[in-house]
Amino acid sequence: MAEHTTISVFELFDMIPDAESTRLYLEGRLWPNGPVCPVCAKGDRLTVRKDGFYRCNACREDFTVRTGTIFERSHIPLNKCIYTMYLIRRRRFRQSR
Repeated sequence: MAEHTTISVFELFDMIPDAESTRLYLEGRLWPNGPVCPVCAKGDRLTVRKDGFYRCNACREDFTVRTGTIFERSHIPLNKCIYTMYLIRRRRFRQSR
């Protein structure tokens, strides 16, 4: 049987205490080599804008780490979304045991 490893709620809160640190964490996971445009898949002609927005100068599209995800149009801070997903996943894991 495969061992599942997880972190505690306290470790999660330390790792991503606010929306900005959550955004940076998710960007590092999604784009380990730097941001890439989700429309044209180019990452070499980007302009960094404020609040985690990027502008692709090749196709003129604006995007964030939320683009193309269930969080795209949400006004809920990213850290709260991740906390909720963590709690749902943790509950399902416990129920499946």
